[in-house]
Amino acid sequence: MRTHRKSYTEKMVEHIDEVFYYWDVVYDKLSKLHGKNFVDNHPEIVANLVQAIAIKDVEASLLDLNEDINDNLKYIH
Repeated sequence: MRTHRKSYTEKMVEHIDEVFYYWDVVYDKLSKLHGKNFVDNHPEIVANLVQAIAIKDVEASLLDLNEDINDNLKYIH
């Protein structure tokens, strides 16, 4: 029995929402560690950390997509 998997579009929307979530978390954490003024003056630090997280999310999406393709190929053969 096949389990229902989210579509690629649904997964990407989730990842976009996660990026905004990670932005808030990273911003808040860095603000607590280094002060709000530091973080406000260096948004590139937040952006770089969020980008690293986003890359991992995209990687996970691509791995899921690859798994979906492999599962579908089983039904073709």
